[in-house]
Amino acid sequence: MSPDAVSETLSRTPGVQGLLMVHLYGLPCRMGALMEIAKRHHLTVIEDAAQAHGAAVGARKVGTFGAAAAFSFYPSKNLTTGEGGMVVTDDPGLAERARMLINVGQSSQYVYEMLGSNYRMTEIAAAIGIGQLARLDEHNARRRQNAKALTEGLRDLEWLTLPREPRDATHVYHQYTLRVPRHRDRLAQHLAACGIGARVYYPTPIHRSPLYRRLGYGEARCPEAERAAEEVLSIPVHPALGEEDIHRIVHAIRRFDPH
Repeated sequence: MSPDAVSETLSRTPGVQGLLMVHLYGLPCRMGALMEIAKRHHLTVIEDAAQAHGAAVGARKVGTFGAAAAFSFYPSKNLTTGEGGMVVTDDPGLAERARMLINVGQSSQYVYEMLGSNYRMTEIAAAIGIGQLARLDEHNARRRQNAKALTEGLRDLEWLTLPREPRDATHVYHQYTLRVPRHRDRLAQHLAACGIGARVYYPTPIHRSPLYRRLGYGEARCPEAERAAEEVLSIPVHPALGEEDIHRIVHAIRRFDPH
Protein backbone atom coordinates (compact mmCIF):
# COMPACT_ATOMS: atom_id res chain seq x y z
CA MET A 1 0.00 0.00 0.00
CA SER A 2 1.51 3.29 -1.14
CA PRO A 3 1.15 6.22 1.30
CA ASP A 4 1.20 8.64 -1.64
CA ALA A 5 -1.63 6.78 -3.38
CA VAL A 6 -3.63 6.65 -0.14
CA SER A 7 -3.25 10.41 0.36
CA GLU A 8 -4.24 11.11 -3.24
CA THR A 9 -7.29 8.83 -2.99
CA LEU A 10 -8.44 10.41 0.27
CA SER A 11 -8.19 13.88 -1.27
CA ARG A 12 -10.82 13.00 -3.88
CA THR A 13 -12.94 10.42 -2.02
CA PRO A 14 -15.28 11.75 0.68
CA GLY A 15 -16.66 9.58 3.45
CA VAL A 16 -13.73 7.19 3.91
CA GLN A 17 -13.82 5.84 7.45
CA GLY A 18 -10.98 3.36 7.63
CA LEU A 19 -7.89 1.78 6.13
CA LEU A 20 -7.42 -1.98 5.74
CA MET A 21 -3.68 -2.61 5.58
CA VAL A 22 -2.55 -5.98 4.19
CA HIS A 23 0.91 -7.18 5.26
CA LEU A 24 1.27 -9.22 2.08
CA TYR A 25 3.60 -12.25 1.82
CA GLY A 26 4.99 -11.53 5.32
CA LEU A 27 6.24 -7.99 4.57
CA PRO A 28 4.84 -5.20 6.78
CA CYS A 29 3.19 -2.19 5.20
CA ARG A 30 4.88 1.20 5.54
CA MET A 31 3.20 1.70 8.88
CA GLY A 32 4.85 4.95 9.97
CA ALA A 33 3.61 6.98 7.00
CA LEU A 34 0.26 5.18 6.79
CA MET A 35 -0.54 5.59 10.49
CA GLU A 36 0.26 9.30 10.21
CA ILE A 37 -2.20 9.59 7.31
CA ALA A 38 -4.83 7.66 9.28
CA LYS A 39 -4.36 9.95 12.27
CA ARG A 40 -4.59 13.08 10.12
CA HIS A 41 -7.86 11.92 8.53
CA HIS A 42 -9.32 10.31 11.68
CA LEU A 43 -9.47 6.86 10.07
CA THR A 44 -9.84 3.51 11.81
CA VAL A 45 -7.00 1.14 10.92
CA ILE A 46 -7.55 -2.62 10.57
CA GLU A 47 -4.53 -4.85 9.85
CA ASP A 48 -4.72 -7.98 7.72
CA ALA A 49 -1.81 -9.88 9.25
CA ALA A 50 -2.92 -13.28 7.89
CA GLN A 51 0.52 -13.86 6.33
CA ALA A 52 2.67 -11.92 8.78
CA HIS A 53 2.95 -13.73 12.12
CA GLY A 54 6.02 -12.26 13.83
CA ALA A 55 6.71 -9.56 11.23
CA ALA A 56 7.68 -6.19 12.67
CA VAL A 57 8.37 -2.54 11.97
CA GLY A 58 11.32 -1.63 14.14
CA ALA A 59 10.69 -3.38 17.45
CA ARG A 60 6.91 -3.26 17.07
CA LYS A 61 5.08 -6.35 15.83
CA VAL A 62 2.42 -6.14 13.16
CA GLY A 63 -1.05 -6.53 14.58
CA THR A 64 -0.40 -3.93 17.29
CA PHE A 65 -0.80 -0.77 15.20
CA GLY A 66 -4.51 -0.71 14.34
CA ALA A 67 -7.78 -0.92 16.21
CA ALA A 68 -7.79 -4.64 15.40
CA ALA A 69 -5.86 -7.19 13.37
CA ALA A 70 -6.63 -10.59 11.88
CA PHE A 71 -4.22 -13.54 11.67
CA SER A 72 -4.83 -16.74 9.70
CA PHE A 73 -4.00 -20.22 11.01
CA TYR A 74 -4.47 -21.98 7.66
CA PRO A 75 -2.02 -24.90 7.18
CA SER A 76 0.36 -22.98 4.89
CA LYS A 77 0.72 -20.00 7.23
CA ASN A 78 3.76 -19.27 9.41
CA LEU A 79 1.71 -20.45 12.40
CA THR A 80 -1.09 -22.98 11.98
CA THR A 81 -3.76 -24.75 13.98
CA GLY A 82 -4.93 -26.69 10.93
CA GLU A 83 -7.60 -24.06 10.18
CA GLY A 84 -9.09 -20.96 11.73
CA GLY A 85 -7.59 -17.67 12.77
CA MET A 86 -7.38 -14.99 15.44
CA VAL A 87 -8.52 -11.41 15.95
CA VAL A 88 -6.42 -9.23 18.25
CA THR A 89 -7.47 -5.86 19.67
CA ASP A 90 -6.93 -3.67 22.71
CA ASP A 91 -10.47 -2.25 22.42
CA PRO A 92 -12.77 -3.98 24.96
CA GLY A 93 -15.87 -3.17 22.88
CA LEU A 94 -14.42 -4.70 19.73
CA ALA A 95 -13.22 -7.72 21.69
CA GLU A 96 -16.69 -8.34 23.09
CA ARG A 97 -18.27 -7.94 19.65
CA ALA A 98 -15.79 -10.45 18.20
CA ARG A 99 -16.58 -12.93 20.98
CA MET A 100 -20.28 -12.68 20.17
CA LEU A 101 -19.75 -13.02 16.41
CA ILE A 102 -17.83 -16.29 16.81
CA ASN A 103 -20.35 -17.67 19.30
CA VAL A 104 -23.57 -17.51 17.21
CA GLY A 105 -24.19 -13.92 18.32
CA GLN A 106 -24.60 -14.71 22.02
CA SER A 107 -23.58 -12.29 24.76
CA SER A 108 -24.33 -15.05 27.27
CA GLN A 109 -25.90 -18.48 26.98
CA TYR A 110 -29.11 -18.30 24.89
CA VAL A 111 -29.02 -14.47 24.82
CA TYR A 112 -28.62 -13.46 21.16
CA GLU A 113 -27.46 -9.89 20.56
CA MET A 114 -26.65 -10.15 16.83
CA LEU A 115 -26.37 -12.51 13.90
CA GLY A 116 -23.28 -14.64 14.29
CA SER A 117 -21.93 -18.04 13.44
CA ASN A 118 -20.04 -20.86 15.09
CA TYR A 119 -16.37 -19.98 14.66
CA ARG A 120 -15.31 -21.38 18.03
CA MET A 121 -11.87 -22.99 17.98
CA THR A 122 -11.60 -26.50 19.37
CA GLU A 123 -9.30 -27.21 22.31
CA ILE A 124 -7.28 -29.60 20.14
CA ALA A 125 -6.69 -26.87 17.55
CA ALA A 126 -5.73 -24.42 20.29
CA ALA A 127 -3.24 -26.93 21.72
CA ILE A 128 -1.67 -27.30 18.27
CA GLY A 129 -1.46 -23.51 18.04
CA ILE A 130 0.27 -23.20 21.41
CA GLY A 131 2.86 -25.73 20.26
CA GLN A 132 3.32 -23.92 16.95
CA LEU A 133 3.64 -20.55 18.72
CA ALA A 134 6.60 -21.87 20.71
CA ARG A 135 8.37 -22.60 17.40
CA LEU A 136 7.31 -19.48 15.50
CA ASP A 137 10.59 -17.59 15.94
CA GLU A 138 12.58 -20.68 14.92
CA HIS A 139 10.45 -21.24 11.83
CA ASN A 140 10.58 -17.58 10.84
CA ALA A 141 14.36 -17.60 11.22
CA ARG A 142 14.52 -20.58 8.85
CA ARG A 143 12.30 -18.79 6.36
CA ARG A 144 14.56 -15.73 6.52
CA GLN A 145 17.65 -17.91 6.14
CA ASN A 146 16.15 -19.62 3.08
CA ALA A 147 15.12 -16.26 1.63
CA LYS A 148 18.65 -14.92 2.07
CA ALA A 149 20.07 -17.94 0.23
CA LEU A 150 17.57 -17.53 -2.62
CA THR A 151 18.45 -13.85 -2.92
CA GLU A 152 22.18 -14.57 -2.97
CA GLY A 153 21.68 -17.18 -5.68
CA LEU A 154 19.42 -15.08 -7.91
CA ARG A 155 20.44 -11.46 -7.36
CA ASP A 156 22.36 -11.14 -10.65
CA LEU A 157 19.43 -12.18 -12.89
CA GLU A 158 18.28 -8.96 -14.54
CA TRP A 159 15.04 -10.37 -15.97
CA LEU A 160 13.36 -10.77 -12.57
CA THR A 161 12.91 -8.66 -9.45
CA LEU A 162 13.53 -10.16 -6.01
CA PRO A 163 11.67 -9.27 -2.80
CA ARG A 164 13.29 -6.57 -0.70
CA GLU A 165 13.30 -5.95 3.03
CA PRO A 166 13.17 -2.27 4.03
CA ARG A 167 15.73 -1.23 6.61
CA ASP A 168 13.17 -0.74 9.38
CA ALA A 169 11.11 -3.88 8.67
CA THR A 170 11.34 -7.58 9.55
CA HIS A 171 10.02 -9.68 6.65
CA VAL A 172 8.93 -13.19 7.74
CA TYR A 173 8.64 -14.56 4.17
CA HIS A 174 5.31 -16.32 4.23
CA GLN A 175 6.06 -16.29 0.52
CA TYR A 176 9.23 -15.52 -1.44
CA THR A 177 7.65 -13.69 -4.35
CA LEU A 178 9.43 -12.77 -7.56
CA ARG A 179 8.32 -10.19 -10.11
CA VAL A 180 8.78 -11.59 -13.64
CA PRO A 181 7.54 -8.93 -16.09
CA ARG A 182 7.37 -10.89 -19.35
CA HIS A 183 8.06 -14.55 -18.68
CA ARG A 184 6.10 -15.40 -15.50
CA ASP A 185 3.91 -18.15 -16.89
CA ARG A 186 6.74 -19.78 -18.86
CA LEU A 187 8.94 -19.75 -15.76
CA ALA A 188 6.15 -21.36 -13.70
CA GLN A 189 5.80 -24.10 -16.32
CA HIS A 190 9.58 -24.62 -16.36
CA LEU A 191 9.69 -24.96 -12.57
CA ALA A 192 6.76 -27.39 -12.61
CA ALA A 193 8.66 -29.52 -15.14
CA CYS A 194 11.60 -29.49 -12.71
CA GLY A 195 9.35 -30.72 -9.89
CA ILE A 196 9.33 -27.37 -8.08
CA GLY A 197 6.04 -25.91 -6.92
CA ALA A 198 5.60 -22.25 -7.85
CA ARG A 199 2.30 -20.43 -7.39
CA VAL A 200 0.72 -17.15 -8.44
CA TYR A 201 -0.68 -15.26 -5.45
CA TYR A 202 -2.94 -13.77 -6.73
CA PRO A 203 -3.91 -14.01 -10.43
CA THR A 204 -7.11 -11.92 -10.20
CA PRO A 205 -7.08 -8.47 -8.56
CA ILE A 206 -9.95 -8.18 -6.08
CA HIS A 207 -11.73 -5.42 -8.00
CA ARG A 208 -11.86 -7.71 -11.06
CA SER A 209 -13.60 -10.57 -9.22
CA PRO A 210 -17.33 -11.13 -9.93
CA LEU A 211 -18.56 -9.89 -6.55
CA TYR A 212 -16.71 -6.59 -6.74
CA ARG A 213 -17.76 -6.12 -10.36
CA ARG A 214 -21.40 -6.50 -9.28
CA LEU A 215 -20.79 -3.88 -6.59
CA GLY A 216 -19.51 -1.45 -9.20
CA TYR A 217 -15.76 -1.64 -8.59
CA GLY A 218 -14.85 -3.43 -11.82
CA GLU A 219 -13.65 -0.25 -13.54
CA ALA A 220 -11.58 0.95 -10.59
CA ARG A 221 -8.08 2.21 -11.38
CA CYS A 222 -5.67 -0.17 -9.66
CA PRO A 223 -2.75 -0.30 -12.13
CA GLU A 224 -0.18 -1.60 -9.63
CA ALA A 225 -2.45 -4.44 -8.49
CA GLU A 226 -3.16 -5.35 -12.11
CA ARG A 227 0.53 -5.29 -13.03
CA ALA A 228 1.42 -7.39 -9.97
CA ALA A 229 -1.23 -9.97 -10.90
CA GLU A 230 0.52 -10.40 -14.25
CA GLU A 231 4.06 -10.60 -12.83
CA VAL A 232 4.18 -12.22 -9.38
CA LEU A 233 5.39 -15.78 -8.84
CA SER A 234 6.03 -17.31 -5.42
CA ILE A 235 8.69 -19.99 -5.04
CA PRO A 236 9.23 -22.32 -2.05
CA VAL A 237 10.80 -20.78 1.06
CA HIS A 238 9.16 -22.73 3.91
CA PRO A 239 11.22 -23.82 6.94
CA ALA A 240 11.31 -27.52 5.99
CA LEU A 241 13.59 -26.73 3.05
CA GLY A 242 17.29 -27.50 3.46
CA GLU A 243 20.37 -26.16 1.67
CA GLU A 244 20.11 -28.82 -1.04
CA ASP A 245 16.49 -27.87 -1.75
CA ILE A 246 17.38 -24.19 -2.06
CA HIS A 247 20.29 -25.02 -4.35
CA ARG A 248 17.95 -27.05 -6.58
CA ILE A 249 15.46 -24.16 -6.82
CA VAL A 250 18.19 -21.64 -7.64
CA HIS A 251 19.74 -23.97 -10.22
CA ALA A 252 16.37 -24.53 -11.92
CA ILE A 253 15.65 -20.81 -12.19
CA ARG A 254 19.13 -20.06 -13.49
CA ARG A 255 18.65 -22.70 -16.20
CA PHE A 256 15.54 -20.94 -17.49
CA ASP A 257 15.98 -19.11 -20.79
CA PRO A 258 13.93 -15.87 -20.74
CA HIS A 259 14.58 -15.11 -24.41
